[in-house]
Amino acid sequence: MTEIGKDAHTPLTIFNADFCVSEYKNRNDFLKFIHQVIKSESAKIHQAFWHKESIDMLVRQRANLTDEVLKVAWLWFEMDHYPDVTLFAVGGYGNQALHPFSDVDTLIITTDTENIHLNERIEKYISFLWDCNIHLGSSVRTLKACAELASTDHVIFTTLLSCRYLIGNADFLNDIEKIISPEQTSIWPFSEYFQAKLKERLHRYQHYQNTEYNQEPNLKESPGGLRDIDFIYWIAKRKFGTNALQGLLSENALSKYEIHIIESSKQSFWQMRYALHLVSHKATDRLYLEYQSEIAKALHIDGQNLNQSVSNWMQKYFLLASQIREITDIFAQHFSEQINKNAAYQQVSLSSHCKQVGHNLEIIQETDYYTEPHLFIELFYFFAKHENLIGFTSNSRRFIYDYFNSQYLPDFLKSIDTKSAFLSIFQFPQKVAHTLTLMHQLGVLSKLITCFAELIGQMQYDLNHIYTVDAHTLRVLQYIQDFYQNKESDLPFLALSLSLASDPIILYLAGLFHDIGKGKGGDHSEIGKELALEFCQIYGLTEKQTDYICWLVFHHLKLSHFAQRKDINDPIVILEFSKIVQSQEKLCYLYLLTIADIQGTNPKLWNHWRKALLSELFHQTYQYFDKKTFLSDSDPIAYKKEQACAQLLKNPSLSIEKINSLWNIINTDYFENTDLNSLVWQTAFILSHGIENTVIATQPHWNKAGTDIFVYSKDCLGLFAYICQTLEKLLLTIVEAKVTTTQHGFCLNSMVVLESSGQPITGPHRLLEIKTTLSTLLDPISENTPESLSLPYYSRHVPRWYRYYQTQAKVEIYTQANNHYSTIEIHAPDFPGLLARIGKVLVMHGLSIHSAKINTLGDKVIDFFYVSKKEDRMPLTHEKTIKNIKKAILQALR
Repeated sequence: MTEIGKDAHTPLTIFNADFCVSEYKNRNDFLKFIHQVIKSESAKIHQAFWHKESIDMLVRQRANLTDEVLKVAWLWFEMDHYPDVTLFAVGGYGNQALHPFSDVDTLIITTDTENIHLNERIEKYISFLWDCNIHLGSSVRTLKACAELASTDHVIFTTLLSCRYLIGNADFLNDIEKIISPEQTSIWPFSEYFQAKLKERLHRYQHYQNTEYNQEPNLKESPGGLRDIDFIYWIAKRKFGTNALQGLLSENALSKYEIHIIESSKQSFWQMRYALHLVSHKATDRLYLEYQSEIAKALHIDGQNLNQSVSNWMQKYFLLASQIREITDIFAQHFSEQINKNAAYQQVSLSSHCKQVGHNLEIIQETDYYTEPHLFIELFYFFAKHENLIGFTSNSRRFIYDYFNSQYLPDFLKSIDTKSAFLSIFQFPQKVAHTLTLMHQLGVLSKLITCFAELIGQMQYDLNHIYTVDAHTLRVLQYIQDFYQNKESDLPFLALSLSLASDPIILYLAGLFHDIGKGKGGDHSEIGKELALEFCQIYGLTEKQTDYICWLVFHHLKLSHFAQRKDINDPIVILEFSKIVQSQEKLCYLYLLTIADIQGTNPKLWNHWRKALLSELFHQTYQYFDKKTFLSDSDPIAYKKEQACAQLLKNPSLSIEKINSLWNIINTDYFENTDLNSLVWQTAFILSHGIENTVIATQPHWNKAGTDIFVYSKDCLGLFAYICQTLEKLLLTIVEAKVTTTQHGFCLNSMVVLESSGQPITGPHRLLEIKTTLSTLLDPISENTPESLSLPYYSRHVPRWYRYYQTQAKVEIYTQANNHYSTIEIHAPDFPGLLARIGKVLVMHGLSIHSAKINTLGDKVIDFFYVSKKEDRMPLTHEKTIKNIKKAILQALR
């Protein structure tokens, strides 16, 4: 950071002021000349950047170039004829650091704001600079107004802290220095200024979900970014009147190690920001995914592929951001303690090595910890044990942070005392996540579990994970802690699960290790199981604990897989799942881990639909272990029909003959894929209206978390696409769909839908709107004019970042032997309107859908369409046709 007044009288080196004033009498000519110089000099600086010249030198060069433009323009507009007007650089520009598209913040101080000629001259000057494509942020004030505004607004006061004289009356420089001097206490005394900036920082953190690990971070504003570094400089400037961080060593506000991290991180963040401006061609600080990939390519970042290159580059950012956040936290805590040093805190001795001071832990004798490093872990044991503890005093926190981050600790894990102290933390399940998160922030956790270090800052390239792997893992642990604190009281079967999953160390360590195999190549569940086994053996966990933890890590996706991909009302599915789960106890552990995993991935994923699916699978599997009985009948379809008949015959208007008259003409796959409840109500609706008539019916899904929509009508080319697009136009999300046909040319479309908010449909008016819209769509079929059907056009927003994930869609088209249909199998990332797009392709290629099964699995879909050619009802056999259809589907999914 540049001291105030430094380089104040630096002469022009690019421009000859006298020449410019005498040579360019015309504004347009002068403007053209300035444009040429800026373009030429900027190109040199940008080229030097791509050749990896010092970023500190480059941002200073850009500031110097801008200085010269502003100064020569000042002279050209004869601003120097007015003795009581001065130009200052403020903000980042005032610190003599300027990026390609950064705002050029300036302050013009004048004694006479009523001078019409001067005001006109200033307006022309500012207008000219804008015409030079300089993004000017300018303020024109008197010195008195400046002081008054600064006294009421800490943001304006902060702006003055970086004030740098450019040209004009230099006497104003002394006046501004008096306003911001540490000796001056009438305007923003240090304690008030510090509290204001601390509150501002808190609000900024909340805006970014209090995490530095978002996959599209803001280089300036996100926690751990450039604003945190600015915060340190601002506080130092207000307290000590200097931006030199070395001066903070004697105040114990920063350590040498922390100063090194701050300075090196600032250089790295500046390099990232400079590159971001160049590739985006605009003033942005948000590292959007598209820019990440462009920067990684431009900087030739190492990696096996583009995703790996981006991940390597971003991992560096996240590591630095986490360090800056922690250093800033300690720095802020130090001054908070200084301000409140006269407060009477209760002190309680917890051991011969530490004590409680207020709500914080404090180390008593630091030298003991060098000879007995297991004492560090005992600190966290005490932290977990005492609910009223919220952290460490700033000196103790800095000591721990510096110890674990500035040296190699090869023998740390070998201590039995260390292992014992770590495991003892899990005796307090209501504070485990808080404790492990604090250990992670201070760099301790990755020293205890060395493989966890590889997860820090590791990105996850899919459409749902919005956090890095380590941040996701810690959030999973937080949700597990919420279970123990009963914060998830509305979760079905929570109390039952906790009563059987009674060992917290199993659940917490499974959560800690469930994704630890990511980024290592291969199946992360298999790799994670091996790493978990190694940890359990090193730490001496019991045989049961080891077995359960490894099993949970290996199977942590199974519950979600079964609940979302399979028919959980099918007894055979429950039997298959129960063989994997093995016991009610393991089921309870897996249930809790799965829910915490989904919530920790992305809070938006956890909705009523997923909650209902998981809880129903849990319930049915739990009941199976109670009864240990299932169908002995070798024909589950016959059994399902028998049960459905029993319910349908309660209606006196129905008979076996009438029911069979319908069922005998419906394809068998309908009975395989339809649950008992849907079979009953759909059959009843069709028979009550007549099997030759169109039926549109809705009802709450059996789990109450979605809404069933059932459409029975004459079949026609593209009917499925028409229905899907209509539902899309109604802003409904299709989470499940089944299509089947009858022998007499009708089609049964069964869909489960949610509102775009993830909620089931509520209210009779909304249901009526859906039925009416579908009825209008199907009118041409009822009137025997299906050719007049038109595909409703509606395009819902597809997330901007969708195309930047290299999750490729897969389309397979095949025909099994002796089958009259071809199967189109689609694996693709999910996004709004996907089904309608697929359906439209099938219409365009003249394909009839005989049946379909649609599954939305979190961030992806697996869809099966059983189709034939419309003209001859035969499967697809021509290779060129198959190739064209595959190509068209893939194109539609982009």
